[in-house]
Amino acid sequence: MREIKIDAPGAGAWIMERVDGVFRDRVDHSFSSHEDGEILGGFALTGYMGLAMSIHMAAGLTVIGLLAIRIVWRVTDPPPPPIATPLGNLLISISKFAHFALYALLAATPAVGILVQFARGDALPLYGLVEIASPWVRDRAFAGSMKEIHETLANLLMILAVVHATAACVHHWIFRDRTLARMLPGIAR
Repeated sequence: MREIKIDAPGAGAWIMERVDGVFRDRVDHSFSSHEDGEILGGFALTGYMGLAMSIHMAAGLTVIGLLAIRIVWRVTDPPPPPIATPLGNLLISISKFAHFALYALLAATPAVGILVQFARGDALPLYGLVEIASPWVRDRAFAGSMKEIHETLANLLMILAVVHATAACVHHWIFRDRTLARMLPGIAR
């Protein structure tokens, strides 16, 4: 076994080569079958990559389930009226639009992810218990387009979530109103 000195010239390059080699061994970029794993969008997934994709898909399905529960909750227990702010009705309108956009992105992002899975011709695993077979044959071009849309929606969702959290902090620390307290069940009224 070779002794590695971290401060030796080229140690960073040597480490990156090893890390790259590990990931290169995990993903076979061919569109043929791979003996260690399944094919997903042209990538044979093994080891950590397969696990990461399984967790990713389970998280998306969980978001859909939690969103459905949240929508039922919001319909059966509507929020109290908005609190007056220094910006008045403008801020209330922006808030309503932001909430609608959050719900829309929370629904659309995993839905498009499911379309990506089906467009790849792959079954949709439901938490490893059962699978829903793809209703389509593999269409790489369509899957690639849908994957771009999925990624764009996910990025927009993350940006809007950060803006939303920042707005909640502004309400709490700058406007010093009860917006955050309104979110808690039971004491919001």
